[in-house]
Amino acid sequence: MNYFRWIINNMYRLVYLYYRITGIAKRKVLIKSIKSSLKFHELEIPVREFTALSKRKKPMGDIKVMIGRFEEQAFQYCIMYDLFIPRYYRRRKLAQKLVLSCLKFCEKEQFKNVIAIIKISNEESVALFQKLGFELLIEDKWTRWMKKEVELYNEPAVVALYKTKKTGSN
Repeated sequence: MNYFRWIINNMYRLVYLYYRITGIAKRKVLIKSIKSSLKFHELEIPVREFTALSKRKKPMGDIKVMIGRFEEQAFQYCIMYDLFIPRYYRRRKLAQKLVLSCLKFCEKEQFKNVIAIIKISNEESVALFQKLGFELLIEDKWTRWMKKEVELYNEPAVVALYKTKKTGSN
């Protein structure tokens, strides 16, 4: 009976070990992109949803990108939000692949800045965004539009900024 309790308690570790041994963690992942919209103060804001799909087309995680709501100039910034990977799909670098897909999209669309607003309590996401080249900004360095975006979250948050390589002509 103790053997079964140990298996149940360590199931996620065993699944991760299985992924490492079989090489599943290194397989290519299909990233599907869907256009949608978000209603904000009677405006329809375009949103792009990125979903990581398994070989059998089962969703394994997702992230969303939207145009900045308080832009002073066209294509000044966009926001990454709602990064979610279910626990049993973690440690496969899915979050990294999703964020990199979003960054490629943002560079292609010629956004100057990409920001991710992350809850302070989510240390894993903060570490991921830092690893991918985002700069964590202290509150003193936030711009006016960053402050407005953070105010909408109603929770203590960190702002991670990524300046794209391709910048628009605006």
